[in-house]
Amino acid sequence: MSASEFREAYGEMWLADKVGADLQGTTTSGCRRARVRAAIEAGHLADTVVGKGPDGTPQTAAQAFDRLYGVPFHVTELEYAAQDETL
Repeated sequence: MSASEFREAYGEMWLADKVGADLQGTTTSGCRRARVRAAIEAGHLADTVVGKGPDGTPQTAAQAFDRLYGVPFHVTELEYAAQDETL
C-alpha cells in the first residue's frame, strides 16, 4: 500500500466514523463513497462541522467528502456514474 493509498484509506475510515457510516464488507471505493454519502444524507450532516481542513479552518462533512473523494457531495451517485461513462 502506497503512502497516498494509506492516507485515502485512513481518510475514509475517519470520515465514516464521524458520520456513522458502516464500511464493513465494502471492497470498492465507489461502494464506500456511496455508503458515506448515504450516512451524511440520512443524518442531515452535510453542513455539520466534522473537523479542520488542511488550512486549519472548520470543515463540514460535505467539504470533507469533496476533498476525500474528489467528487462534489451534492452530485448524486447516478450523476457521477453518468459523468464517468462519458469520459
